[in-house]
Amino acid sequence: MVYILNMQKVYVTIIEDNKEDLDNEINYFNKYGKEKNIDFSISHFSTSKDFFDRYKLDQDIIVLDIDLEKGGNGLEIAKKIREFDSNVLILFVTNLAKYACKGYEVEAVDFLIKPVRYDSFTLRMDKVIKILDRRVQEEYGVSTNEGYRKVPIKSIKYIEVESHDVKFYLDNNTSFLARESLKFYENDLKQYGFSRCNNCYLVNLKFVTSVDKYECRIKDEVLQISHPKRRAFVNDFMNYLMKFDSIK
Repeated sequence: MVYILNMQKVYVTIIEDNKEDLDNEINYFNKYGKEKNIDFSISHFSTSKDFFDRYKLDQDIIVLDIDLEKGGNGLEIAKKIREFDSNVLILFVTNLAKYACKGYEVEAVDFLIKPVRYDSFTLRMDKVIKILDRRVQEEYGVSTNEGYRKVPIKSIKYIEVESHDVKFYLDNNTSFLARESLKFYENDLKQYGFSRCNNCYLVNLKFVTSVDKYECRIKDEVLQISHPKRRAFVNDFMNYLMKFDSIK
């Protein structure tokens, strides 16, 4: 099977302090990439410090050794990753199968048992690539001052403009600045159930829990609805409930 990924590269980080295992995993990625026509961009680290000093949010896959001898505990590294990146796919590698189940605590996509065999690697990567293939249709590319960032559309709560800054607010309580105008994002994201409640906010209707007169509630936050925008916003919200709510 050849996977059709609508992206230039699949970005992979390997955290492994055993050179033989690292070389083996890199060779497997290269072999799998040739077989499946996938362009992998691979970076690797042997310690958690080196990894966190240089980590970027554009990674698609992290292959993480649970049993790092000198670079830190793999599970603790994964927990720290999840504090700021809920999107990256984590694939654990371990010597002991009994530790693999702990990966579900950090939403690991799967695990490999050492010594890793290529047939096992292929099965796991087939699963990972299918997930990435689906995500391509669900992700949104945002231009920021730091570069290009991919964000799951369903994780965007709302977008705010203040002065000349446009800020994305995500469902993991993080935010970041974007470079385009709010009008640009309004036009781009309307098809995914986003609507303006006033001149300052573009709201993902998926997160709206109630609309009361001139207030829009998103969980514990309340955004003001302007009088000129109210009718269109309420109509968009009602249409969303009928058309989109079934896929929340």
